[in-house]
Amino acid sequence: MGRKRKTLDDWCKEHEDLQIATKASEGTRTLVCKYCNTEMVTDPAKKPYDRIHEHLTPSRHKKFKTASKEAETAETSQQTLFDMSCRQRAKETEADGVIHDFVRALAYSGISMHQADGPLGDFARKYCKAAKTMPTGQRLRLKYLKEAFDKDMEKIRDYMRDVKVSVIVDESPDITGVPTINTLLCYYSQKNVKKHVVLVDVDRVNASNSYTVASAASKALLTVGKTWKDVVAVATDSAEYVRKMVREICQAEGIQILHVKDIAHLIHKRLLGQSFEDYRPLFMSVIDNVDSLNEEFNQYLLEASPTNPAVELIEYWHDSTSRYPRLAKAALTLLCLANGSCDVERTFSQLRYVQRPDRSRMETDMLRMQMIMYVNKDA
Repeated sequence: MGRKRKTLDDWCKEHEDLQIATKASEGTRTLVCKYCNTEMVTDPAKKPYDRIHEHLTPSRHKKFKTASKEAETAETSQQTLFDMSCRQRAKETEADGVIHDFVRALAYSGISMHQADGPLGDFARKYCKAAKTMPTGQRLRLKYLKEAFDKDMEKIRDYMRDVKVSVIVDESPDITGVPTINTLLCYYSQKNVKKHVVLVDVDRVNASNSYTVASAASKALLTVGKTWKDVVAVATDSAEYVRKMVREICQAEGIQILHVKDIAHLIHKRLLGQSFEDYRPLFMSVIDNVDSLNEEFNQYLLEASPTNPAVELIEYWHDSTSRYPRLAKAALTLLCLANGSCDVERTFSQLRYVQRPDRSRMETDMLRMQMIMYVNKDA
């Protein structure tokens, strides 16, 4: 004779978390979990013992059970399974928020996600109730880093939605020594009356040429919903292939973009042939009432060109504040446009701690996201 088949009562005696319920539609009895309201399979052909064990073992079931026991101990009114589910989901949402904030704290500080497996992670789990279930550093990198990064980039896209931008292209090796093109965008925010420079993309390349730099800059613009028609200036070094890139973009797009080399030479005596309207898009990025500059600009055009070819632009416009108070202020603001290569390289050196302790090379996407979040922490 075969083994006697277990009855529903037998299963309930063996597992105290199970109970017998009656299906309202069919009038038949079935085995369900007391705390999750999940129906259990008792058909011997479907391995009921394994299925019941798999349901009762995970932490989610244990959390539902603990919540129910606490409610009974405190003599509170009996909660429905729906209420318990809602409360559990609220806890999970709160925990996700804490984890995202922890990821941002690490990224903004230039610290590796691996620190979640060390003293920092232990501290958060010990003293922050919502962080008790915080995952490992690997899980933070694979899931939560991207989620936090996407939310940060969405905010940047909102800030830049209706503004003109200037592109800053920097070529620096990253912390692992790989040639990298960093694309930064500069824009003026009328909301907080401030100019912002944000890093929007980091591209590893095999070689830097007009094609790779143009591709990297175009991709960076698309990430924030911009095209070359939204660009008023490009700041780069003086390499010939970069000048070629700007010329080709202007020809292909049918636009005029000012190419700024080394320092933001946005207003220079050698450009006297241009009219005020040529500068209007640039002035719009730093001042609301652009027409108020027209009179001073026309007076500036009447000036004789400086005899000293090595005149420093910032010094020139600083000394011109009494003659052209509005124009000089706008010019000095624009002259501070470019973020020098040394600044980006210094940022890379500060990011040496985002590497794992074993110094293994980070994945390209992980390094890119952490680099962008670190640079834009104050954006």
